[in-house]
Amino acid sequence: MADRERSIAVRWTLGVLALAGIGIAFVLGYVRRSEVRGWTAMEARVHQLTEEARHRTYTRKVLRGDPVPGNAWDEYQQAFALLAGRPSDRDLPFEHLRRGTQCSEIRTPVAQDPSAASLFPAPQMWDNVWRYRRPDGDRDARRKVEWLLDKCMFGADLCRNGNQALEGAGLEVCRHSLGDLRGIIVLRTIPKEFLPEVERQLEILDEAAPDPAPTRLNETAELGHKFLRDGSWESILTLQHHRSSFDWRYAWSKRLFMIDVFNRVDFWNRSVAEAAGKPWAEAELIHQRIGTELQGEPDDVWPLGVHCVAWAGWMRSTRAKVRLLRTAVHFQRTGQWLPLEDPHGSSLGHEGSVDGRLRAWSLGASGNGEPKDGAWRDPAHPGENVLLVDVEAYP
Repeated sequence: MADRERSIAVRWTLGVLALAGIGIAFVLGYVRRSEVRGWTAMEARVHQLTEEARHRTYTRKVLRGDPVPGNAWDEYQQAFALLAGRPSDRDLPFEHLRRGTQCSEIRTPVAQDPSAASLFPAPQMWDNVWRYRRPDGDRDARRKVEWLLDKCMFGADLCRNGNQALEGAGLEVCRHSLGDLRGIIVLRTIPKEFLPEVERQLEILDEAAPDPAPTRLNETAELGHKFLRDGSWESILTLQHHRSSFDWRYAWSKRLFMIDVFNRVDFWNRSVAEAAGKPWAEAELIHQRIGTELQGEPDDVWPLGVHCVAWAGWMRSTRAKVRLLRTAVHFQRTGQWLPLEDPHGSSLGHEGSVDGRLRAWSLGASGNGEPKDGAWRDPAHPGENVLLVDVEAYP
């Protein structure tokens, strides 16, 4: 009797183990198939984004004169190569930078090779070259204005490069340039006969405002390239090694974790890219939704989502500043208000006075890149995001 019971127990045990083995094999097989399916889809998506970037060419008007033949980035890269060699003569790198702003065609090197962004000199070095050739004094206001507009166009081209770090550098270049230009316009140091030309060039600069959408898609492709090349995340995400981020939700699979991270970043970046073409109120709702989704993310994934929306307000505020300067110069020249769309609202606000002054403003946004005590801030409302320009008409 005891032998029979023991035999039954053994058979039950073996049966349970067999079923467990089959179940484990099924789960492992399912996980493996999911890994292969997800990895293949990620490869296809990265290839699609890479090909789109490689065939993406920008054209724009030049600020003055006839366009220079060739690609603007060919000139910029020559300047960067000279800067990397620390030349004693800074004139040559500057001439390449300025010549690049006169090219109407832009094909970015980062679109061909995302790692190319790491080869560019530090932004401070570019700024030093531009400052080295800054016209001195107020004797030639025309040259100084043209210098600032060229520098701002260079900043816009940096934003168009498709890399987030260079986009931030370009926005910073534009911030300094537009701030200096605002000071010149407010002080009325530009000869009145030159105002129509300044207004025309500001309009070209406005039309050449970079679209942030390609950068967002490039950032997705770059993350995918890193995952596919390294096959791991430790060198890519700042994961805490004492915590298993690829926990039971991913069946303890590192690849399933990376696939999920890539898909979420792709979704966030696509959402922000689409929001770039929407009114700011609608775009903000998309940004807020992403922010809500990020609240439950671990510290290692959270920065990837934040980067998707980090400079959306700054990009729009940069264009708002250009439009504020356009309407300011138009008022100085004609005494009339120039109605323009506000990137942060329906239209730029304005307030005239009987003594020939104009206050024009944009609603602005949080994260607009402007310091709290910056010249564009409204001193009467220091806690608000409004961008303001206050000018007086020419006699």
